[in-house]
Amino acid sequence: MRKILTLLTTFLITSASITSVISCGTISPPKIAGRENISTEFTLTNNVIVTDDNMTVEESIFNQAKSEGRISQDLSLDFFEITDAENMVKPTSANTPQTGDVVLTVRQDEDIPYIGSITIRFTLVKKLSMDISQTVNLKNVWDVTKYENVEELYNDIWEKAVGSFKPETPIDIETYDISGFDLPSVYNTKLPVTMFAEYNGKANTPTSLFSGTIITFNLNIISYRAMVNLKLQQNNLDPTLLYDLVWKEVKQQFSDDHGVSSDYNDYQVEWSDMIEPDIGGNTQLNFLATPNNENIHHYMRVEGFIFKDQIELPSTIELSIPIVVTQQERPNVDKDWIWKLAMRKVNINGGPALTNFNTTDWQTIFSKNWPNIGRTETVTLRAVNRNTDPMFKGDVKITLKLINQGIDPGLLELDPILLVKSDNHTTDSVLHLVWDKLINNKAWNPHLSRDLVNFKPEDLDRLSNALRDAENSEEWESYAINISGKQEDAGGDFKITVHGKIKMVNKAIEKDAIIDLSDKTYNFMPRKQFGSDNQVSYLVHQIWGDIIKNSIFTANDEQNFGLSKIQTDWNYFEPIYQQIDEAINKYDANSSGDKIPLELKFSFRNNAIYTGQVTVKLNLTASEPINLDFNLTSSMLPIFIRSLPTPSEDKKELVKNMVNTILYDGIIKNPDLKAQQRNILWQLLSYDTTTKEFIEQFNFPTESNPQRELIINIKTSYGQFVNGSFMLKINLILSTFKTLQKRRVFFLLIRG
Repeated sequence: MRKILTLLTTFLITSASITSVISCGTISPPKIAGRENISTEFTLTNNVIVTDDNMTVEESIFNQAKSEGRISQDLSLDFFEITDAENMVKPTSANTPQTGDVVLTVRQDEDIPYIGSITIRFTLVKKLSMDISQTVNLKNVWDVTKYENVEELYNDIWEKAVGSFKPETPIDIETYDISGFDLPSVYNTKLPVTMFAEYNGKANTPTSLFSGTIITFNLNIISYRAMVNLKLQQNNLDPTLLYDLVWKEVKQQFSDDHGVSSDYNDYQVEWSDMIEPDIGGNTQLNFLATPNNENIHHYMRVEGFIFKDQIELPSTIELSIPIVVTQQERPNVDKDWIWKLAMRKVNINGGPALTNFNTTDWQTIFSKNWPNIGRTETVTLRAVNRNTDPMFKGDVKITLKLINQGIDPGLLELDPILLVKSDNHTTDSVLHLVWDKLINNKAWNPHLSRDLVNFKPEDLDRLSNALRDAENSEEWESYAINISGKQEDAGGDFKITVHGKIKMVNKAIEKDAIIDLSDKTYNFMPRKQFGSDNQVSYLVHQIWGDIIKNSIFTANDEQNFGLSKIQTDWNYFEPIYQQIDEAINKYDANSSGDKIPLELKFSFRNNAIYTGQVTVKLNLTASEPINLDFNLTSSMLPIFIRSLPTPSEDKKELVKNMVNTILYDGIIKNPDLKAQQRNILWQLLSYDTTTKEFIEQFNFPTESNPQRELIINIKTSYGQFVNGSFMLKINLILSTFKTLQKRRVFFLLIRG
């Protein structure tokens, strides 16, 4: 009987209209009162899973019956009313089966084409669902520049975010409806945005249920865009140069952004649509620059236009950078460099070429207005447009200064020179003595070479005559000679007339000399307290400066008058250094008070001139070190650089070459510093100018940027009587540009 019922049920399911209504169950008459009879009864195979959501028990049972194929998908729960039920309530305990049944009877409604009732026996099981509501905060700023639509962006954000979901949260994006922000219309600014993922239930299974509806994503986005309006200043550009000009405009807008490379080759760009416009036309820009390495650079969207209009050149250009020249160069001035400076002054970079202008009279103007040593001449040059470049129209007058920064002290009196006949002097030997007096004179500029072979003495017959007269008269005889030098050899164009006196004696001077300097103050630092010895050299030179002011060196009527004031001509430095060094080592404040009395003795190196002994009496005074910090940036120290070496590794050598200039003019001869501290001999201090920290302060000018203003800090070496730092403002100016073959650098300086 059960087999017959099964076959009949199968037949009813697979044939006639009744099969679209009743899936299986007890057989009923096919029609009642003209309506299809759907009466049946059955027991659900699977448990009916219910949760704490808003779905009713009858809905869950009805849906389960459909899912098992027991009733047609065409039936709606609205067709029925519950006429009988047992245990049709949600269980109170989870995972505890609860059996029951329900009778669903078709409502009396002429619009419902069915009649009958369905009896369903079921087992309810309550399941606890997982709440997947959560907030995901994405830390990194999201670069959205490359995206054309927000849906693609949503997908990429999803892929990054799923790793931050709560455990067991469904990660298939198809189980959510995504919404939220749009692609930004504000550029180059970090924007906080929110994205929402609304759960659509597609991940639910009989054993896995999820509740909660929203996953919230908080993140920051940024879209990079450069608006470029490039005005071309050249015609018939090489395409790569055009690309470079466009990208320079981009980089200029993002100069502080290390995520934007200065080289367009670091990106993939579709350049084919970027063509140079005709004069008077323009080309529209709209492209995406994709970085070759996204870990280093970010995306960039570039929009704008390239314009090319004819440029009218300014009629007059006045250069702010002088052109430094030397006597040997006359009149060969670097015209191309002048033209580059002129075009840069009016912000026309890369064109027009000087060859498009007639400059034939420039050489004549240079020759007629060439500056003398240490002088400046203002010249006006006219560049007549040949009209061979249609991009530019108009003639140009350039006003500039030619400056020769050589040294011409004029007339300088030197210290007297005492000779002895037994030395058999010649004009050449006396010339070297004159030279020693000159380079040890306070007026000598330390920027110049100290080697006589780099200079040209003139009028030596006057020196010869003075030597001859001194040999015969044994009196003081006067001389005067001229000495000149060239920039290329001497370190600067140089011209001077020196004069002085020489005297020849028959025998050595024997008179001893006593010099009392006990009224002078010579400070030292006790070593047990500070552990330093750099102070001794300062003291030795400081004392010598006072010794040569004594009357034995300055009074004409003194028997010792004429003895050399040059320290190296005496047996002075080593013995005096040793005596002072030992005295400071032995100093004990508890037993010696604050002073060390000293009696220093030294002699002349040339016993043929002087065999006597000089005794100096003085006191060293124990003192605390002087700590000073000076801000000397109220004035600018210009340093003109005529040439730069090409290798970048020469930076250390370049700084070394200009250190003397900076120390001499920035500190030693600085009038502001002298006004504040008159008693400190700045030239005797040691300065830290070779450390990496000091060298790294220098950023040198280039051909494209010929001026660099710098603030540099110079510190005194540790352990001296004076410790301090000096803040200076310097302006490094590339006054002409030449490729250096021998890595030789010339520095010329004027005070601002």
